[in-house]
Amino acid sequence: MNFGNHFYQVVAGPTAVPGRQEKANRVRGLHPSDTEVSGHNLTLAWDLDSATVRSISAYRELDSQTNMNFVDIFTQDNMQAQHQVSQELQLVGDALGDRIKYATGLFFFEENSRESLASLFGGGARVDQWHVKSQSSSAAVYGQATWTPPVLEDRLGVTLGLRYTEDSRKATKTYVRTDLSPAVPVGLVVVGDRDFDSLNPAVTLDYGFTTDIRGYAKYSTGYRAGGFSTQSTPDLLQRGLRPRGRRRLGGRRQVGSARQAPAREPRRLPQQVHGSAGRPGPHPAGLRRRAERRQRDDQGRGTRKCGGAGPRPDGQSLLLLARWGVRLLRRQRRGVRR
Repeated sequence: MNFGNHFYQVVAGPTAVPGRQEKANRVRGLHPSDTEVSGHNLTLAWDLDSATVRSISAYRELDSQTNMNFVDIFTQDNMQAQHQVSQELQLVGDALGDRIKYATGLFFFEENSRESLASLFGGGARVDQWHVKSQSSSAAVYGQATWTPPVLEDRLGVTLGLRYTEDSRKATKTYVRTDLSPAVPVGLVVVGDRDFDSLNPAVTLDYGFTTDIRGYAKYSTGYRAGGFSTQSTPDLLQRGLRPRGRRRLGGRRQVGSARQAPAREPRRLPQQVHGSAGRPGPHPAGLRRRAERRQRDDQGRGTRKCGGAGPRPDGQSLLLLARWGVRLLRRQRRGVRR
């Protein structure tokens, strides 16, 4: 995929040219920006007696040159290049007469990238220029199994899942010119190097009330690795960004379809180190204030939510399940009235 011939041109002032330019030079604008993206995927599967082994290999490459001109007062040239490789091995199957369905696997991801940025102010009177080389890798092992016990006419399902992830992030930034930051010496090299790991469980209970209505309750955790902001100061680049983690407790019903629609949950995704890598999520103080407001609202109604990050007594868990069941019954009655 090639995104060519997109560029910034001067549209006002003594050097402006009317109409759309197909080409431009430094005086009349800038050369066209160019972005090339390519990707390849290979999936292989081997069918066994009661399981399937699957291999998923992928490669992705990006080359981008972006030139910007803001009425000759401020110009900026940005170059990015990266390539990614990922490999996943899966084992999916069933056991005990289809009463247990499982999926387990290994995952590996690696990315190498380069980024250069040159910002010129006043026709080059002030220049800010730097280069960044970065590496990112992620490895994980995961497993999930669903058991249908021989009770309740096989309407009950119990699912347990677990994933362990290790991530590594490294960025090396070289300051070429620092006219806008005199405190940063020219030629300064700053290295940020951090490792992260996380163990994330998931538990799901689902029940088929009828052939068309199925509900479930689920508890899971999510994780996003930290990283580095390439445009931060030397001190912030060395410290990096902390990883994020969440817990979620919820449930949902589905009517009129045999296809399950799971509730949205936090997911851990591979993060690029350069560009928008490690972009921070909601501020912890804001999350805490929202949780406190919700707790006050529930107490005002004579109830208490089971949300929160700490352990929950059994009584509160039962209360949550009871409330979930009442809501489900109310929705069923509304559907019957309609």
